[in-house]
Amino acid sequence: MGLRRDPLGGFARPQARERRAFSLEILRADRAPAADERPMLPLDRLPTFDERLRSIAGSVIIYQQRAVMTRYQELAHRLREG
Repeated sequence: MGLRRDPLGGFARPQARERRAFSLEILRADRAPAADERPMLPLDRLPTFDERLRSIAGSVIIYQQRAVMTRYQELAHRLREG
């Protein structure tokens, strides 16, 4: 579809209404998914708080090349370890 997957593309404004984001990728049915294409969270139930927190920490680590994320690397690694 040509859409960018940019989790840091926006910013919050004090008077703005809260927003939700949802990301979806469609994979080919005739090929096994790569390691980074597998679901990060369980699909058969709501994830626990710890699972969601570790998922966010993993994304922070993946996007470490972004200047805004470098300051969160130590915290993300500690959260990922549990």
